[in-house]
Amino acid sequence: MDAIKADFDEVRQAQLPFVELLVSLGYTYISPAEVMRERGNDPSKFLLKDTAREALMKINGYEYYGEQHKFSEKDVSEAVDELENLPLEGLIDTSKTVYHMIMPTSGGKTIKVFLRGKSI
Repeated sequence: MDAIKADFDEVRQAQLPFVELLVSLGYTYISPAEVMRERGNDPSKFLLKDTAREALMKINGYEYYGEQHKFSEKDVSEAVDELENLPLEGLIDTSKTVYHMIMPTSGGKTIKVFLRGKSI
């Protein structure tokens, strides 16, 4: 029996159409060079620190006496650093740890804030 020779270009046939779909849904394409810069040129790092900080600053905040407030850049940077430095305990266990750390419905990370000279 003759072997079938497959000519499969994964980048052209699978990856690029997927990237195009995500961009059409509103996601921003980040070049490989930018990804490596955000990872501190360390391919073992998985977190895009600048992107994570920007997104967390945008979507997270808290309410205090009916007023909406944003977390400080320092607080958000500390949370991002904590996420980046979690010990890797296998894909499933590490994913569970991250999920429980970031989801308020499952405990979430508590950030102590100071507002108008008070710890709240």
